[in-house]
Amino acid sequence: MKHYQGFAWRVVGGSHEKANKPCQDFAEFRADGALTIAAVSDGHGEANCFRSDKGARFAVDCAVVAIQEFVERYQPEADEPARERTIGNLVRRVAQLWQEKVKAHYEDLPFTVEELSLCDEKHRRRFEKGEEQNKAYGATLIAAAVAGAYWFGFHVGDGRLTVLRHDGTFAQPVPWDESCFLNITTSICDMDANDRPRVHCALTAEAPPPAAIFLCSDGIDDNYPVEDNERHLYRLYAKMALTFAADGFDSACAQIEGLCKRFAREGKGDDTSLAVIVDMERLRELAPNLKTWLEREEREQEQAARERDAREQAAREREQEAARICETQGQAKKPAAEEAAQGGGKPWNGEEAPKARKMGQKAGQKPTPASPAPKKARRARFLNIAAKLLVVIAVIAVIAALVAWAFGAFPHWRVPRESGQKTAPDKVSPRTSAPAPDASPPAQKEAGGALGYSQSPAREQAGVSGSASADADPSAEKDAGGAPDPHPSPAQEREEEEREGERNEKGDGAADQDKTIFSEGAG
Repeated sequence: MKHYQGFAWRVVGGSHEKANKPCQDFAEFRADGALTIAAVSDGHGEANCFRSDKGARFAVDCAVVAIQEFVERYQPEADEPARERTIGNLVRRVAQLWQEKVKAHYEDLPFTVEELSLCDEKHRRRFEKGEEQNKAYGATLIAAAVAGAYWFGFHVGDGRLTVLRHDGTFAQPVPWDESCFLNITTSICDMDANDRPRVHCALTAEAPPPAAIFLCSDGIDDNYPVEDNERHLYRLYAKMALTFAADGFDSACAQIEGLCKRFAREGKGDDTSLAVIVDMERLRELAPNLKTWLEREEREQEQAARERDAREQAAREREQEAARICETQGQAKKPAAEEAAQGGGKPWNGEEAPKARKMGQKAGQKPTPASPAPKKARRARFLNIAAKLLVVIAVIAVIAALVAWAFGAFPHWRVPRESGQKTAPDKVSPRTSAPAPDASPPAQKEAGGALGYSQSPAREQAGVSGSASADADPSAEKDAGGAPDPHPSPAQEREEEEREGERNEKGDGAADQDKTIFSEGAG
C-alpha cells in the first residue's frame, strides 16, 4: 500500500479583496489510513450567488462524507462502464447531501434584506417567494480519492483535474464539460446536475495509481491561453513535482502556497484553490524523466516564441514595404496596398500586386467569398446615383415645359361669354393687329362676330352663333380678318400680303362681300 501525502490551499483573489468580498473557494485534503481524499469547490462570484462561499464549503464537506461512506461499502467491478455508473451514483449522493445542507442552512438563516438587495429583480422575486434558494449557494466541485484497490475522480463545473501517471506522463482523465466556456459554468445547484456527472474510475490491478493528482479552480488555469491550456498546466505541475522531489514535502508546500498567492493577486485576480495528492517516493523516481521532459518542453516553447517573433517581424516588414510602395506610387488607399503585400511572406513586385489585391489573402490559401458589407455599400452608392439622375431629369423636364409654355407651344382655349363652349382663341398677326383702315364699322362688327366676339344682326335673326358659323365655314374666318398662324411660312406671308392688298382696293365692297359670305354660311 502506497503512502500518499497532500495539501490544500485557498487564497482570496485580488479583485475580491478590492471589493471587500470573502473568499468564495474552498479546498480540503484528508488522509485516513488506506483512503486519501482531495476536494476543491469554486463558489460562483456573481451577485445572485451571494452565499456561494458557504455553498463551496458545503460542497467539499458533502463530498468528503459521501466518499467515505462509498469506499466503506463499494467493491469495484471489473467492467469499466459499470464502475463509472457506480461513481455517477456517488456524485448524485453528494448533490443530494448538498441540497439538504443548503435547505437546513436557509431555514436557520433566511435571506436578509441586505443580501436580497445584491441580486437582480428576477432572482429577488423568486427568493422572496421561497423558490430556488439553492441558487444563492451555487458552486462547482472537483474531488478525487485513492483507495486500496482503485482510485477515482469526478467533476461538476469548471476547473481542472490533472494526474501525473505512474509512467511520468500527464493526463486529464475526467471528460471536459462543453457547457463551460468563458464565465459560464455548470453548478452543483443545477436541477440536472445529478443527470450528467463526469467521472473516471481505474483499478490499481489494471494500472498503478497516479504518482500525483492535482485539483485546481479556474483561478489557476484561466491564467493560461485556452488553446494551449493543458500544456501550460502540465509544465506547471512538472515543476511542482520536481520541487517535491528536490526540496522535500514541507519546503515544496511553502513554495506552492506562495505561487497560489501570486496567481490570486498578480494573475487573473480571482480566488485561487489548489489541492494535491502526491506519492513522494514515486516522484523521486520520476524526477530525471520529468526534468528531461520539462527541458524539452521549454526548448520547444522557446522555439515557438522565436517563430512567433519572426512572424511578427515579417509582418512588420511587410507593412513597412507596403507603406513605402504607397508613398512611391502615390496610392491613396494604403490598406489595399497592405492587403496586397501579404503575399505569403515574400516581397511582391508590381505584377504580383494586382493578383494579391484581388485575392485579398495570402498565397497558397483558397479564396474566401466576398464580405456582404462591400456589396451593400456598392448597392447603396448605385441607388444614390440613380436617385440624383432622376432628380436632374425631372428638373430638366420641368424647365423645358416652362420654356415651351412661355413661347406658346401649347394651345390656349377661351370660353365664349354667350355659348359657354371652348373655341380657338383669336389669333392676331402682328402685321394685322388692327382691322383694315378702309373697312367700315358695320363690316368690322360683323367680321368680329365671325370670330366669336359678337354676332351680326343677320346672324342674330337666324339664331346661329358666331362660333357655329366659324365652324361651318372656315374660309369665312380668314375673310373676316382672322389672324394667320403665329409662325407662318414665307408662302403664307406672301398670300396674306396679297389678301391685304385686295381688301384695301375693294374697300367697302370687300366688307359687303364678306358679310354676304357670312350670311350665306349662316343660312
